Amino acid sequence: MKGYKFATRIIIYSVIFVFTILLVSFIFYRPPWTTLLNTTQILPLSILFVFLIVLADKFPIIYYTREKGAAEVTVSFALTFSVAFLFPPVLAMAITSIGSTLADIFSKKELHKFFFNASMIGSATGITSFIFRQFYNARLPMTDAHNLLILIIASIFYMLFETTSLFSLLASLTGANFIKFWYYNTKREALALVSLFPLGIIMIYFFTTNPWMNFFLLPTFVAIYFALRRETEIQEETKETLDFLATVVDNKIPDTFNHSKRVAHYAEEICYRLQLNEDDINIIIEAARMHDIGKIAIPDNILFKKEALLEEDFEVIKEHTIKGEQIVNNLSQFNIGSKIIRHHHEKYDGTGYPDHLKGNDIPLGSRIIAVADAFDAMTTFHLYTTPKSVEEALYEIDINKGSQFDPHIAEVFSCIVKDNYEEIESTLKSALQENN
Repeated sequence: MKGYKFATRIIIYSVIFVFTILLVSFIFYRPPWTTLLNTTQILPLSILFVFLIVLADKFPIIYYTREKGAAEVTVSFALTFSVAFLFPPVLAMAITSIGSTLADIFSKKELHKFFFNASMIGSATGITSFIFRQFYNARLPMTDAHNLLILIIASIFYMLFETTSLFSLLASLTGANFIKFWYYNTKREALALVSLFPLGIIMIYFFTTNPWMNFFLLPTFVAIYFALRRETEIQEETKETLDFLATVVDNKIPDTFNHSKRVAHYAEEICYRLQLNEDDINIIIEAARMHDIGKIAIPDNILFKKEALLEEDFEVIKEHTIKGEQIVNNLSQFNIGSKIIRHHHEKYDGTGYPDHLKGNDIPLGSRIIAVADAFDAMTTFHLYTTPKSVEEALYEIDINKGSQFDPHIAEVFSCIVKDNYEEIESTLKSALQENN
């Protein structure tokens, strides 16, 4: 906790405070809480749900984002939502918070993390349980329009409370814009939410009719778990494949060693200055890493030609944009990125290649990479050119605004370079030493 900034600590303490207030309120506010369970079922089912929550959290589905690093989602969503329906608020909060705490202890998480997680899940479950107790009509069938509406409202509230609490903390930790961070990550986890909340409702229905039917849901939980994990694995495998191919290109061409990494870094800085969402940023960064992948398909006698290229040689070189698109287009997770690669040599005035696109018809990612690529090409060693200074490169970019480069992106990049001048100078000196 000592390393966290003030705003982050406030969020953590606020969630724990809300949990405490809710728990005390529900203890002293003692209406005749209704429950659909028999008295003899409450204790064994409480223990069972604690065990199932621990088990579900023990096998999270890990995925990675640039803003928050490792993140995870589990199938315990359906379990905790069912607990909110079946048990009164105090007991629902106890079951879910104990289950979450035990899971975090077994995972050896830091003390403040399992306090935060337990408080967040316990609060969401407790308030959702309260909504059920106040508005759900147990005398009507569960499929009645009134009860279905309450289930939907409770589902939405549960999701909003939990995602708002969690993503406000993570946005604070990373310095990201909360609204954009919440939108991106909620959208990313939509598959889990869409599949798990209905599953929780089915569990509730079985508990109200025939509890033993829930045993038949176990294969469904397992199937959803493996489906979500496989989706995440495909995304990670795609990223690893792209990074490997980019490294192959950098290693194959002696005078472009680490070129794609630097271009990707510049592109990332531009994306953040433009305040793009993380979806777009990830795609553009990977496209920047891969922008020259098509050169793998260019004959070596042209690619490594020591004398000046003839016009017909340059026409062959220009095909690398189309070849690059064709290579990465086979990766289903990177269809958008393939278009960015195809058009990264288009010019803002329409005189570029391969399709002579103009202005905003050129994909935003391509316009960003065009500036980053040109700057790195001008400031590092190549077979036929002497590296320019940072000031000379920025001057070239400035005089070509509106013709070769998007004027706004060129301005943004110039500001980035000026703000990080010493770091960029150091990076370029290292690049020149690597190529010598």
